Amino acid sequence: MEVQRGSQSLQHDLDVPSLSSITPAEFIEFGEAVVHTLSYQQARHFNTPIKGVYVANPGYVFGAAGIPRAA
Repeated sequence: MEVQRGSQSLQHDLDVPSLSSITPAEFIEFGEAVVHTLSYQQARHFNTPIKGVYVANPGYVFGAAGIPRAA
């Protein structure tokens, strides 16, 4: 990318990752709970960094602990 600021021209390389590389392709199900890594879309929705675990369904395991769906 080239940016012109005043009379100065600046060039920068930008890394644009593939959306499929940051979209979860697998999940874990245990105790009726379903979890997977946080997707780009969910991180954008919740305005959080793209890291961590997303609770798609709390099931018995997390529901008994008071952790809701979409935590």
